[in-house]
Amino acid sequence: MIEFERTLTTGFDFFDRGIRDLVSIEFGVETYLYSTSGSGGGLVAWQLNSEGVPTFMDSQVFDSNISLDGGLTIEVADLVNENLLVLDISSSGSMFGYSLKPTGEIGDPHQFQLPTEGGGFTLLTSYSVGNTEYFVAATEGGSQISTFRIEETGTFVELDTEIGRPAFLETVEVASNTLVLSADLSTHSVVTYQVDTEPGELIKVDNSDAISHLALNTPSAMEVIQAHGSSWVLVAGSGSNSISVMELGSDGSLIPTDHVLDSDGTKFNSIQDIAVTTFGDQVFVFAGGDDTGISLFALVPGGQLVHLETTEGTEQNGLGSVETLSAVQVGNELQVFAANQQMDGISQFSLSLDKLGSVIEGDSIQSGTNGDDILVGVGGSTLRAESGNDILVAGSGTTVMTGGQGADTFVVQNGSRTTIITDFEVGVDRLDMSDFGQLRFPNQLDFIRTDDGAKINFRGQAIVLQSADGGSLSQTDVVGDFFDAPTRLPNGPNENFSNSKSSSGVNGLVTVSTVGDNPGIRDAEVHFIQEGNDPIVVQADAQGRFDLDLPAGSQVGQIEIIKTYSTNSQEINALDALQVLRMSVGLEPTWGIAQPENFIAADINRDGLVNAWDALDILRASVGLPIENDAEWIFLDSNTDISGVTADATHYDPKISVVALNGDFSIEATSILLGNIEQL
Repeated sequence: MIEFERTLTTGFDFFDRGIRDLVSIEFGVETYLYSTSGSGGGLVAWQLNSEGVPTFMDSQVFDSNISLDGGLTIEVADLVNENLLVLDISSSGSMFGYSLKPTGEIGDPHQFQLPTEGGGFTLLTSYSVGNTEYFVAATEGGSQISTFRIEETGTFVELDTEIGRPAFLETVEVASNTLVLSADLSTHSVVTYQVDTEPGELIKVDNSDAISHLALNTPSAMEVIQAHGSSWVLVAGSGSNSISVMELGSDGSLIPTDHVLDSDGTKFNSIQDIAVTTFGDQVFVFAGGDDTGISLFALVPGGQLVHLETTEGTEQNGLGSVETLSAVQVGNELQVFAANQQMDGISQFSLSLDKLGSVIEGDSIQSGTNGDDILVGVGGSTLRAESGNDILVAGSGTTVMTGGQGADTFVVQNGSRTTIITDFEVGVDRLDMSDFGQLRFPNQLDFIRTDDGAKINFRGQAIVLQSADGGSLSQTDVVGDFFDAPTRLPNGPNENFSNSKSSSGVNGLVTVSTVGDNPGIRDAEVHFIQEGNDPIVVQADAQGRFDLDLPAGSQVGQIEIIKTYSTNSQEINALDALQVLRMSVGLEPTWGIAQPENFIAADINRDGLVNAWDALDILRASVGLPIENDAEWIFLDSNTDISGVTADATHYDPKISVVALNGDFSIEATSILLGNIEQL
């Protein structure tokens, strides 16, 4: 379990207050923690040790004569044959930082002038080709990525630039290939570059098809880790409250493997930072945001995140809105550090690894150790853990899982065959069904008590639980009142939910006439509105026929058509939520340019704006969950000018003027399903 240890302070407000960034660095067998408290403050170094009590080692007050107008986050780079902590790239293109001594102490200040003006971001990464050093920085106010070669004289030569708005830059070696990664704020995605070994320039890798559906909004942190025989990129999205995982190929290709969202049981809303570290062959991921807490995950083979626990903020541990995180292995424990802008000092936590076991993956029968293992099934499998606090992940075939003694987490995979758990212990073990993107609440489950446990059915998939004591299990015993794991986007609509009171509709232009069939409005309500009179409301039948029973002669009024959305049609799904997330931050949908009808459809809550709340409601509607304003079809006069509709102004009039002669009329209308974002 995560344990709070202490709050680290130097006793000087300008070092302890408003901490912007934390980074851990290993020199030989020693590990050091560095913090920066921003302009008017300084840089502090702590030496970490296996006794768990960091030692204050060094500090440096920032020179008031140096202009620091960047983010004052810490980037580590090897420049001019020195290890540097780069703290700032000013708007004038001046790069500032400190060298690091082999003993971990803070060395001399360094200030370099880039050959081109720009900056305003503290972004830097470096690499070498042969004996030549290169570095990549965000320039021109952070609107582009520039590559520089470092000459033997120590001068910088600009090689090329790439358009982008990087939030983070990272260099990684994969199978002897050097790659540079950027978490890009303009495209809300990850961009990878290959390093051309001849001139040292960057070559952009096209990952547009692979990650175009990744529901990432406003990248706020990025980490790259090599584990389980692959390289993994983890990106936090503060606008989407999410952590995305992608497998990174040696050619710079990306394959999304997981995307988790904050929930009631986790604490990374508006996520600001993630910290990733390994111990042996296990990977731990810490995440924090603005809801006062830290969530801990394990990254298992295949690139899936499994939620282990969440530590909530208290007055004692000082976890406010987490601004920055750092995690590092020291001896047989993980030491975790967190800081924010509201609290003084650095909150230190620990996680004991004394009983950490192995990662075991395969089909047929797989047996664990007495430690805390991760057992992952492949195809049909039998997973047998022993006495540790184990994670057991079902394979795609029928999987039998036995946790043994200890607090075990049983992870069920969406789309697999029957999962059988032989020894579920109430109040100790956990059932993780978060891979089911359509599942949000326990009452969605078909839960059946049996004599020796329970059986769960969800969307045709069965989970059989046998209790450790041989008795019956209730739904509360197994899943409690709510799910404590993060949520995931569904792969598609949930066909188990339906609305029998309505039927599917027709997108685009439809004719509405009192004579003949109207397929586009079948089962809809038709309102005829005249000033000074009560509205006349009738229900269209299954063919869309209706009769308003109007008086003879000429009747002037307005028609409003209201048609309930039918979940049987499966027209609203998770892809629609992704399109709205993109549109809400100024991006085009994945197919190209958004039309006014798309903006109207995106505003499902009808507040006149397209934003993340619409995306959330669309996601709920896609799985049949209730929302404040139900998804429905609207019908606009086809002659209405909607060219001025934008993401910031989606107002429209759903009433269509008509003149009925002896009760009959015919109009042309544009039908739009709110929540359904599609190419027109």
